[in-house]
Amino acid sequence: MHMSEVETKSPPLASLPPEVELNFAPYLSRIFRSWHILAVFVGVAAVVGVATAYLVPPVFTAESSFILPTSSGNGNAALAAQLGNVGGSGILGLGKNQGDMLVGVLQSQTVLRSIVDRFDLRTAFHVKLESDAIKTLLK
Repeated sequence: MHMSEVETKSPPLASLPPEVELNFAPYLSRIFRSWHILAVFVGVAAVVGVATAYLVPPVFTAESSFILPTSSGNGNAALAAQLGNVGGSGILGLGKNQGDMLVGVLQSQTVLRSIVDRFDLRTAFHVKLESDAIKTLLK
């Protein structure tokens, strides 16, 4: 193709459609004329949103698992030595045997509260407070 053929095939500039101008003024004026309807709609939506946030009870789910260490104390001693500077060995129960760690977990407040609630021990022990039921359970 020669350059003259390309030029003759393209449409002349005069035959192109004029640019379309976007005019949002009528739409904006209609919105601003009925601003009170828009304000009421936004206000109702805000009230419904806040009411829903406070009326729907929050639901939290937590799941935990732990593995008791094996009877060999080599891993426990190394980990206890690493945490010894921050005092973590007493908190985590490292350096103890398996039975002591299991008893420590079972005597935690979370586990004790769960046992009291699950088996309704306040009624069984004839006490009103959960803390009294936990004390009786520990005895």
